[in-house]
Amino acid sequence: RHMWRCPACRICEVCNGEENWENMLCCDGCDRGFHTYCLKPAMKEIPNEGWKCNDCVHCVSCGAKHSGMRKDIWKKDCTLCITCFQLYEKKGLMSHLQ
Repeated sequence: RHMWRCPACRICEVCNGEENWENMLCCDGCDRGFHTYCLKPAMKEIPNEGWKCNDCVHCVSCGAKHSGMRKDIWKKDCTLCITCFQLYEKKGLMSHLQ
């Protein structure tokens, strides 16, 4: 789906820049690189948990596909939307995802 890139040769998919590795996010789905400041909206810092780009993020329960840039709408390492996560937490639904 996307051209493979060697991890040692990673570039930002938005600006094609190779600099500022300390500000480079790597998608947990496709392993492509993105500068935090090149995303729309820009991210202020690299998240401690997983992150997926817009092409890779989707809810494994309902299939919803939203912007991967807003960390607050994704839970369980970017695999559940906030709605399904709340059901998961509240009612123990989707036990197959544990």
